[in-house]
Amino acid sequence: AASGTALDIDTETSGVGDTSIGLYAANGQRVDVDFDGGSGDLSQLSFGAGFRNSVPGANRFNGRNGATLAAGTYYLAVSGGSDVVYQPGAWGVDNPGPGEAGSVTTRVRLWSTSVPAPEAPVATDLGLLGGDKTATFTIENAEVKWFKFSIPGPAEDDFLGNGKYVDIDTADSPQIGGDWFLNENDTELGLYDDQGNRLALNDDSAAAQSLLSALSFGQATPTRPYPNVVEGNGRSGSLTGASYPATFYVAAGMWETVHNATNFDAWGDFGVTRPNYVLKIRSNFPAGPTGCSPADVATEGSPQPFVDGPDGFITGTDFDVFVQAFFQEIRRPAPSGPFIADLTDDTGTGGPDTFITGSDFDFFITKFFIGCP
Repeated sequence: AASGTALDIDTETSGVGDTSIGLYAANGQRVDVDFDGGSGDLSQLSFGAGFRNSVPGANRFNGRNGATLAAGTYYLAVSGGSDVVYQPGAWGVDNPGPGEAGSVTTRVRLWSTSVPAPEAPVATDLGLLGGDKTATFTIENAEVKWFKFSIPGPAEDDFLGNGKYVDIDTADSPQIGGDWFLNENDTELGLYDDQGNRLALNDDSAAAQSLLSALSFGQATPTRPYPNVVEGNGRSGSLTGASYPATFYVAAGMWETVHNATNFDAWGDFGVTRPNYVLKIRSNFPAGPTGCSPADVATEGSPQPFVDGPDGFITGTDFDVFVQAFFQEIRRPAPSGPFIADLTDDTGTGGPDTFITGSDFDFFITKFFIGCP
């Protein structure tokens, strides 16, 4: 991978659930090896420039295995299972078994002319803050889980003038005893702005010998006590955005997660599969109005209809906002929130499906004329 190019290798969509891969140069020398950099127990290598999303649950392609790779012929050793030993030279690949039998898919992609521009990671959207937000999730091996949320802002008013706070932690994750190396819930958190710049990170919060993580923004006093982590006290600073609502991304991983400074560049380097992690985003922003109907998409008289959400009434503003959002595919919050006009699936009976279709239009019209209960 020369300057400005990239090479991505993975085993996604394989029939087996556990793979390992080793890349060798033409002289038999090992270049690099990976066991669990893909989703679940699948594998991934990435060389060269740029940052690209993979499938959910896998690390992003970010060139972490080498900034350059000399032109030439290479050989990829692929195995089902993680018992393989990839020796550093002389084509040394030892498989003591038993491994995992089944089909393996190997995907090799060379970005030879232009690497795609960095893109925001695939993230679970927790929406506009109002009270607390909670997400329970599983980390599989070297995985990083991404979440995003928005604050109403602006920060100089809400944080410094009005005593607002945002505290982010894994304090409610279960404590698992036993051997610390394999059986403790050990987390790391990184917070990024919507341009991919790292704002803060935390490994261990150091409360009660906990290996859980906590960040705290805004109000310093009175402090806010939480179990298993350091109290909320504003030690991580304030939050500022280029515009408001401002969107932020949380990268949650296990011990040895790498949170680099730019380009949403966070990736896992070690881990075991662990369920029932709990991410908590605690804030004292007031909860917004509750929509009275799926057709309640806007606030009457708002100067920023695509920023403000429901107001508990069905009015002509809702109709105007929906129609414009439908034809212009407007998201809230911009630029990467859910589509305002995505109200149902293509059957008209389920919830939003991340697409805008005629079913959404028909669904809105029906709910609009029914009105609020």
